[in-house]
Amino acid sequence: MPQTTRKVHVNSKVKKKSNRGRKPSVPVTEEQELKQKYLEVLKRVGYSYHAAKTVGITPKILHRWLEEDPAFAMSYQEIVEELEKLRLNDLEAAAFQRALARSDQLMKFLLASLDPRYRDRIEQKGGITISFSDNVVTEEDF
Repeated sequence: MPQTTRKVHVNSKVKKKSNRGRKPSVPVTEEQELKQKYLEVLKRVGYSYHAAKTVGITPKILHRWLEEDPAFAMSYQEIVEELEKLRLNDLEAAAFQRALARSDQLMKFLLASLDPRYRDRIEQKGGITISFSDNVVTEEDF
């Protein structure tokens, strides 16, 4: 049985090929459809890695899309920001329920976040004075 050999080049000075001017591995229309499908799956599953895996792309492809396609990057960012808001709302609701059930410290924290009257008052010694005018002058007193 004949043996096949592969040449492996080990050279740290080899320049990495630029992605610019590369031919896409799939036709552009299919890539656009795949991008749209990825965004839809991302909305549904909520996590970038899981959406990429579901659609069948690698994180490397996702990063290339984000760098090369501003419209895709903007849509992606809007979805991610919305998902973060939803997660924050869920965590706040869970913290609120937990505070009511068993945590005085958490309840104090939540009250302080909602109403300044419940915040700790800290006196600052030796102050810093900042004055703003048209020329934006700052002054520090120690």
